[in-house]
Parts: sequence; structure tokens; C-alpha cells
Amino acid sequence: MLDIRTLLIVTFALTLALGVALLIVWRGQSFIPGMRLPGVPYWAFGCLLVGLGLLLLSLRGLINDWLSVVLANVIVIVGQGLMALSVADLLDWSRRRVRLVIHATIILAAVFWPLALLLVPQNIGLRVTVYAVIVLVQFIVMLWLLLRADTLPRLQRWAFAIVVVLHMAAVVLRGISGLFIPAGDAYFSRNLLNTIWALENIVSVVAFTVCFAVLLGARLMRDVERQNAALGEVIGTQRLLQMQLRTALDQEAAMRQEQQLFINRISADFDVPLRSIGQRVERLRGLPPPLCDSAAPRLDAISGAARRLRLLIDTFLLDRRIQGGMAEMRQEPVDLKALLAELLQEQARPGARPGAEWRLQFSAPAAPVMARGDAAMLAVVFGNLLDNALKYSGPEAPVQVTLERLGDEAVVTVTDRGIGIPERDLGAIGQRFFRAGNTAAVPGTGLGLFSAGRLIQFHGGRFTVESQPGLGSSFKVLLPLGDALVKETPGVS
Repeated sequence: MLDIRTLLIVTFALTLALGVALLIVWRGQSFIPGMRLPGVPYWAFGCLLVGLGLLLLSLRGLINDWLSVVLANVIVIVGQGLMALSVADLLDWSRRRVRLVIHATIILAAVFWPLALLLVPQNIGLRVTVYAVIVLVQFIVMLWLLLRADTLPRLQRWAFAIVVVLHMAAVVLRGISGLFIPAGDAYFSRNLLNTIWALENIVSVVAFTVCFAVLLGARLMRDVERQNAALGEVIGTQRLLQMQLRTALDQEAAMRQEQQLFINRISADFDVPLRSIGQRVERLRGLPPPLCDSAAPRLDAISGAARRLRLLIDTFLLDRRIQGGMAEMRQEPVDLKALLAELLQEQARPGARPGAEWRLQFSAPAAPVMARGDAAMLAVVFGNLLDNALKYSGPEAPVQVTLERLGDEAVVTVTDRGIGIPERDLGAIGQRFFRAGNTAAVPGTGLGLFSAGRLIQFHGGRFTVESQPGLGSSFKVLLPLGDALVKETPGVS
């Protein structure tokens, strides 16, 4: 026949196995991102403590009574309190109020058993009754949680509650039986009541753990469903954003195409009248000498204004294309010497700018200096540099243009003896619409150097500025020579 000591040892082995298994599961889930097993560590440590307490109880008579009675009962109370906390965690219930009750039961157990062992060491019935009351309070808390919390399915919660009620009934019967145990009875007397109590504990531990596992599965299923729903919302939102982005991109493409058509139309609309003005100026220059001589100053002014207007329009339209990512840059061999000579000849044409024919001084190697890029864009770059040099220097001041080879680069330097640039403004040269503080009396937009800098970068080059107020400025453009590849720049195709 099984005695109470054997049953307690069996219960210890069972709770130890359950606790270790749950701890292994709990540690294993930490390797799965986003997965959480609520209440599992509380339940695992609760099982281990209950088993340890029952082991100490089974050793009564073999070890000190303070270990086998006081410490054992307090450890069991703490373990069952952890189980109540695990249920609160599993049901998403605030653990604050639950902790207060559990802490009260633990404090009561820690105070009562030493006093009882000191004052009435032989009154086992009193200790059994108080133990039953304390455990009953803990399981009432657990039952209250199972009935009140509605975060998990009712069927699983009620099944757990029924198991708790059955164990509570057994605890009540054990407490009542304690009132009838004589003060001198041996605790480990082989009677039917103790055997039934031990067997009921074994069944309760297994039933509680099974119910907890069922509730844990329901909780995990609910969490998965919530995560799936949240993920579905995120996917739906991303799809909506993707559709909106696609629509916005389509609208942007349509707007760019419309802008390109508008720019092309504006360019053509300005080109026709400017070309007509130039042709009429040339016709007027062919009049007989008396009429031609008297109209020459006005014709020169008209021709110069038309030329500057054409350069301004070309710069502005090219800047719009670059900013909108619509600029198309051809990559072809460009003879920089021939390009600069043509620009200088255009600046020196009669009427283009008074005195330019002798102010402009050009020096270059005898052989052609070839770069790779877009001749029209480079014409805008050097056209703006020449225009600025002539515009910001006096009518008697020369402008020196130099072309040379330097390693694998072609270097174009435009130097004037004009008003120069204040030192405080040098760092801002090349910014859109920026003009130095000493240029207010000279018409300008502040767009020429900005566009020139962008176009030089598109060709894989760079430019530098050196200047002293009142002494002039020197703009140096460095471009790759020959077949050097043009560096890719966003927005240019």
C-alpha cells in the first residue's frame, strides 16, 4: 500500500518534470522573433516551488522540523501564488491587485508557521486548517480571474474554473478534517484521508497544467489572429500607398511631358522673333552710309540686347530642363578651341558689345583640344562666363581667355579686370539666383553661374573662382580630355 511519503515524492517528481519542461519551452520561444508565452515562467517556477515544498514535507522526521514544516509550507504557498500570477498574465489582467492578495497570503504563511511551531508544535490540525484557508484564498483569486476575464474563449476558461472548484472542494474538506485531528497525532499516519489528499494533489497538478496549456494555446491563437489582422491592415495600407505612389508618378510623368512641350513651345516662340530681329538689324546695316552711320549706335544696342536675351532664355530654359530631369546631354567629341573661337567671334561682331573685338584676348595650343560632351551646353557655360567678364569690367578693361592642357584635363580660364567679388560672397558663388553685393547697379538674374556650375558637373568637370574686389576675377573650368567618360549625374539622360 502506498504511504503519504511515497505519494509526496511522486508529486515532487511530477512537478519537477512539468516545471523543467515549461522552462525549456519558455527559453526556446526566445529564439522566435515576436513570439511570447505569457504566464509560462510564473507557472514553471510555481511548479518547481510546489514540488520542492512537497519534497521537504516528505522528509519530515528525517530532517529538522523547521525545514520540513515551516519552510516547506511557505515554499508551497509561494509556488501556488506564482501560479495565480501566471493566470493573471495569461488573461491580460492587471497583476497589481492580484499581487497584493498573493503577497498577503505569503506573509501570513511566513508569520504563522514559525509561531505555530513554537507555541503549539503538536497541533497539526490547526496547521492543516490554516494551510487550507491560505490556499483557498489563492485559488479564489484564480477562480475570480477565470470567471471575470473575457479575453479568451469561455469554454476553456470554464473548464479551468471547474478544475479549480474541484480542487478547492478538496482543500475545504482537508481544512475541515484538520479540525478533528487530535493534537498528538503523527502527521505521517497511514490513514485513508492523507492518501486521498496526496492523490488529489497529483491529479490536480496534472489537471491544472493541462488546463493552463489549453488556455495558453487559445491565447497564442488569439495573438496570431491579431497579428495577422494587423499585418493585413499594414499590407492593405502599403497597397493603397503603392497605388497612390503609382498614380502620383504617372501624374508627375504627365506633368513633365507637358512641361517639356511647354518649354519647347516657349523656346520656339522666343527663337522666331529674336532671329527676325537679328535679320532686320543686318538688313538695316546694309543701308547707304549716311543712314547706316546715323542708325549704327541704335542697331548695336538692339543687336546686343537680342544677344543677351537669347543667352538668358537659353540659360533659363536649360535650367528648367535640368531641374525637371528632362535635359538630354549628348556625349560626343567637342573641339574646345573651335568652340571658344566661335563664341569669341560672336562676342566681337559689330554691335554685339562695343570694344569687345579688342578687349577679348584668346590664347590656345596650336592643336585642337578635344573634350567629350554636349557642345550646345558647353556653349551656354562659356557664353555666360564671357558675358559676365565683359559685363562686370569697364569698357577699356581686357578679358583674357586661355585654353590649355593639364594632365588628362582641359582647362579654360576666363580672367577679367573688373569690379571683382567681395570675399564674404565667394562661398555663395554658383548658388541659384545669388548675386554679389557689389553688382546691384548691373542688370542680372544670378542664374548664369548656377547653370554653368551644374552643366560643368554633368560633364564630369569642376570650376573654381579667384577674385579680389576692384582687381578682377578669374573663373577656371576643368573638363575631362578626349574619350574620358562623362560621370553619370541624376536627372540627366
